[in-house]
Amino acid sequence: MRGSFYGALVFHNCMALIGIVSSLAETGQLETYQQPLVSLLATALVGLTILVGVERLFITPTRSGETGVPTA
Repeated sequence: MRGSFYGALVFHNCMALIGIVSSLAETGQLETYQQPLVSLLATALVGLTILVGVERLFITPTRSGETGVPTA
């Protein structure tokens, strides 16, 4: 199941990237983004780290078959 989750994530992000780049090209604003924005890349890395962490801690079952959610 983990592979299909990350596969869908990559697929939808690629489709969104194609849409955004084509829209920027049509309006002539693509030149604005010729250099990578470090703050945007850092935000994406933090978001991906949080996503993977939540998926591994709370969604993916542990070896004993539990959900991984801590109980009191």
